Amino acid sequence: MALDMDVKEEGGTVTIRLPQEFNYSCHTAFYAAYRNRAKTLRYVVDMTRTNTIDSAGLGLLINLQHYVGEDKSRVKLIVQSDYVKSVMTVTNFANLFTIEYR
Repeated sequence: MALDMDVKEEGGTVTIRLPQEFNYSCHTAFYAAYRNRAKTLRYVVDMTRTNTIDSAGLGLLINLQHYVGEDKSRVKLIVQSDYVKSVMTVTNFANLFTIEYR
C-alpha cells in the first residue's frame, strides 16, 4: 500500500493527515512529520481518512504526545471512522489527547 500522509505547518500548528491504515508501516513518515519541528507547536492529527489503527499506530500517537509534552491540548486528533472511534474509547485516549469526533 502506498503511504499517503500529508503534512502542513501553518500559524503555529502542524497538521498531519494520516492514510487509511495507520500502523507500523507509517512510523518513518510519521516521525519525519514532527521530529525536526519545534516542540512548542500544536499538532492536529487528521484521521478522517483512517479506517484502521493497530497497537503500533497507537504507540506512534503516544510518542508524539511525549515529544510535545504532557499538555493534552497540544495534540488534537480528528476521528471519523466508527472503528477508530471505538479504539479511542476502549484505550481511553481522551485522557491523553483532545479528540474531535466527526
